[in-house]
Amino acid sequence: MGKNKDFSAETIAQIIALKKSGKQTKAISEQICVCPRSVRRWVAKFDQEGGHTTPTHKRPGKPKKTYSGTQTIVERELESNPRVTAKKLKESNPDIFGQCSVNVEERAKSSM
Repeated sequence: MGKNKDFSAETIAQIIALKKSGKQTKAISEQICVCPRSVRRWVAKFDQEGGHTTPTHKRPGKPKKTYSGTQTIVERELESNPRVTAKKLKESNPDIFGQCSVNVEERAKSSM
Protein backbone atom coordinates (compact mmCIF):
# COMPACT_ATOMS: atom_id res chain seq x y z
CA MET A 1 0.00 0.00 0.00
CA GLY A 2 1.00 3.59 -0.42
CA LYS A 3 2.17 6.06 2.16
CA ASN A 4 -1.28 7.53 2.79
CA LYS A 5 -3.30 4.38 3.43
CA ASP A 6 -6.28 5.33 5.56
CA PHE A 7 -6.81 3.17 8.61
CA SER A 8 -10.21 3.02 10.25
CA ALA A 9 -10.57 4.26 13.81
CA GLU A 10 -11.14 0.64 14.87
CA THR A 11 -7.83 -0.48 13.33
CA ILE A 12 -5.95 2.34 15.03
CA ALA A 13 -7.60 1.53 18.37
CA GLN A 14 -6.70 -2.13 17.89
CA ILE A 15 -3.05 -1.23 17.23
CA ILE A 16 -2.94 0.90 20.39
CA ALA A 17 -4.65 -1.77 22.52
CA LEU A 18 -2.28 -4.50 21.35
CA LYS A 19 0.74 -2.29 22.02
CA LYS A 20 -0.57 -1.43 25.50
CA SER A 21 -0.99 -5.14 26.23
CA GLY A 22 2.74 -5.59 25.64
CA LYS A 23 2.87 -7.05 22.14
CA GLN A 24 5.86 -6.34 19.95
CA THR A 25 5.53 -4.15 16.86
CA LYS A 26 6.32 -7.02 14.49
CA ALA A 27 3.65 -9.27 16.07
CA ILE A 28 1.05 -6.49 15.83
CA SER A 29 1.90 -5.80 12.20
CA GLU A 30 1.57 -9.48 11.29
CA GLN A 31 -1.72 -9.87 13.18
CA ILE A 32 -3.39 -6.80 11.65
CA CYS A 33 -1.65 -7.07 8.25
CA VAL A 34 -0.05 -3.64 8.24
CA CYS A 35 3.60 -2.70 7.98
CA PRO A 36 5.64 -2.31 11.19
CA ARG A 37 6.36 1.32 10.35
CA SER A 38 2.62 2.11 10.43
CA VAL A 39 2.32 0.47 13.83
CA ARG A 40 5.25 2.52 15.18
CA ARG A 41 3.84 5.71 13.65
CA TRP A 42 0.38 5.31 15.22
CA VAL A 43 1.83 4.33 18.60
CA ALA A 44 4.14 7.37 18.49
CA LYS A 45 1.23 9.64 17.56
CA PHE A 46 -0.79 8.17 20.44
CA ASP A 47 2.05 8.85 22.89
CA GLN A 48 2.63 12.33 21.46
CA GLU A 49 -1.02 13.30 21.98
CA GLY A 50 -0.86 12.37 25.66
CA GLY A 51 -1.92 8.74 25.46
CA HIS A 52 -5.56 9.35 26.38
CA THR A 53 -7.47 9.20 23.11
CA THR A 54 -7.09 7.31 19.86
CA PRO A 55 -5.29 9.45 17.27
CA THR A 56 -7.20 10.41 14.15
CA HIS A 57 -6.31 11.39 10.60
CA LYS A 58 -5.96 15.04 9.71
CA ARG A 59 -8.11 15.45 6.63
CA PRO A 60 -6.43 17.18 3.69
CA GLY A 61 -7.73 20.31 2.05
CA LYS A 62 -9.58 23.39 3.14
CA PRO A 63 -12.31 23.14 5.77
CA LYS A 64 -15.89 23.06 4.50
CA LYS A 65 -17.75 26.31 4.07
CA THR A 66 -21.10 24.63 4.56
CA TYR A 67 -22.22 22.63 7.58
CA SER A 68 -24.93 20.09 8.34
CA GLY A 69 -27.34 22.89 9.28
CA THR A 70 -26.78 24.40 5.88
CA GLN A 71 -27.60 21.08 4.24
CA THR A 72 -30.86 20.96 6.23
CA ILE A 73 -31.83 24.42 4.97
CA VAL A 74 -31.11 23.40 1.38
CA GLU A 75 -33.25 20.26 1.84
CA ARG A 76 -36.18 22.27 3.23
CA GLU A 77 -36.00 24.79 0.40
CA LEU A 78 -35.94 22.01 -2.19
CA GLU A 79 -38.93 20.27 -0.59
CA SER A 80 -40.99 23.45 -0.72
CA ASN A 81 -39.76 24.50 -4.17
CA PRO A 82 -37.86 21.84 -6.15
CA ARG A 83 -37.08 24.30 -8.96
CA VAL A 84 -35.29 26.87 -6.77
CA THR A 85 -31.89 27.94 -8.10
CA ALA A 86 -28.66 28.16 -6.15
CA LYS A 87 -28.58 31.91 -6.75
CA LYS A 88 -32.06 32.31 -5.22
CA LEU A 89 -30.99 30.18 -2.23
CA LYS A 90 -28.01 32.46 -1.66
CA GLU A 91 -30.13 35.61 -1.97
CA SER A 92 -32.79 34.33 0.45
CA ASN A 93 -30.22 33.17 3.06
CA PRO A 94 -27.37 35.71 3.02
CA ASP A 95 -26.35 35.05 6.63
CA ILE A 96 -25.70 31.37 5.86
CA PHE A 97 -24.42 31.48 2.28
CA GLY A 98 -22.77 34.91 2.47
CA GLN A 99 -19.16 33.71 2.09
CA CYS A 100 -20.02 30.76 -0.18
CA SER A 101 -19.95 30.84 -3.94
CA VAL A 102 -22.94 29.74 -5.97
CA ASN A 103 -20.94 26.65 -6.97
CA VAL A 104 -20.87 25.46 -3.34
CA GLU A 105 -24.65 25.69 -3.20
CA GLU A 106 -24.97 23.90 -6.55
CA ARG A 107 -22.93 21.01 -5.13
CA ALA A 108 -25.09 20.99 -2.00
CA LYS A 109 -28.21 20.85 -4.18
CA SER A 110 -26.84 18.12 -6.42
CA SER A 111 -25.84 15.91 -3.47
CA MET A 112 -29.51 15.54 -2.56
